[in-house]
Amino acid sequence: MKKTLLYIILFLSGIAIGSLLFMDNGFLSKDAKLSKYSYLASYAPSEDRKQDFVQSASSMLGEVLIVSGSIQEVYKNKNDQLVIYLKDQNIPLPINCTFNLADIQLVEPFKLGETINLQGVFNQLDEEIFLASCRIINRGN
Repeated sequence: MKKTLLYIILFLSGIAIGSLLFMDNGFLSKDAKLSKYSYLASYAPSEDRKQDFVQSASSMLGEVLIVSGSIQEVYKNKNDQLVIYLKDQNIPLPINCTFNLADIQLVEPFKLGETINLQGVFNQLDEEIFLASCRIINRGN
């Protein structure tokens, strides 16, 4: 009898302590604020949030990013590298992705408007996002 009562008290006290800890950290709170780990966060429409995006994205320079979007333009530059411009609906800036070894990665030509997933190193942020050493992850229709 004493053991059962002790287990019940321990169980209830564990629930009480756990709920206090989670509420203190904002885990269960409806008014939870964005933490320092909330990258690329903004609440305005994409046209109005370019400045918010630039401020949050600048901390990610040098990181490897995976982006998804529709192809807006494709060309070869003077260094014989393939350059693709993407438009991602979640990112307010155009994405410029440069392929070093495009001939090895390409099985068929790109089509304008085609949806594609790319991975590249985020190396510059200006009026557009520049990704280098890109590679194809997935091609859609």
